[in-house]
Amino acid sequence: MELRWIILAIVLLICGAVALEAWLKRGKRRASFAEMQPRGGSGDPEAKTELGMEATDTDLVDEAHKRNQIAEGRNDAITRRRH
Repeated sequence: MELRWIILAIVLLICGAVALEAWLKRGKRRASFAEMQPRGGSGDPEAKTELGMEATDTDLVDEAHKRNQIAEGRNDAITRRRH
């Protein structure tokens, strides 16, 4: 019987904590993502973070592509020998 009371007390404490938090936060509006962003800016394109292809090291991509083509050619040659 004591275990039931302990479990009930824990559940009631959790429910009470959730209710207290909801009561304390009532009427407060969360800021949207757009509101959290810094406003304005220097207008300097060099100050912006590079995104997309601007930030891609194309030499590294070309090297990886070349290695993949070599590996694919070897795999094709091995597969052809088996058949």
